[in-house]
Amino acid sequence: MKIIIFIIIACTLFVAWSLCIVGASADEQLEMIYAKDLERKENSMDNTYAPTENKEQEKIKVESIDTIVTMHGDKPYYENKYREVGDKCYHIGYSSYYLDVALEYRKKYFEVVERESDWIPCSERIPEEPKENPVFDGKCLEVYLVTTKYGSSDQDKVYPFRAFGNGINFTDGCRILDVIAWMPLPEPYKEKTE
Repeated sequence: MKIIIFIIIACTLFVAWSLCIVGASADEQLEMIYAKDLERKENSMDNTYAPTENKEQEKIKVESIDTIVTMHGDKPYYENKYREVGDKCYHIGYSSYYLDVALEYRKKYFEVVERESDWIPCSERIPEEPKENPVFDGKCLEVYLVTTKYGSSDQDKVYPFRAFGNGINFTDGCRILDVIAWMPLPEPYKEKTE
């Protein structure tokens, strides 16, 4: 019985709220929603667009990060556009209607890493598991440039060469390699046509 009463009250409140918004123009509806967001922010912390917090989470290592603004109606919406170390593509997230919140996300969740080269140390991260690759009969393999070190002394030689990776190990086709750094292959060369 209590559940039925709760459902009736919830439905009544929803209908009342809907009637307030439905009777308004699109601009007025957006203004009402924005005012409610502003009121919520003033009354409590703005967690509407906050990522779930993990106390032990390391900061995301990125090569670049920019805060971009898009307009939703006549209200600005701030998004962080970032590229993780070693990725070719950008991600957009950690967003808010409030600039100070989006900038706080940058400080809290990201670390900008200056790279001297495109080599990514395996101690930093290894490539994600690749998708099925038709070039390799549907196996989950990808080709990378890798650097290995043979031997155990400081004077040992370091060799860069091409190897296969499956997201866990690198191999030359015969054995698992002790890779110290890797990078994705560059895009193939294309001649300019005039």
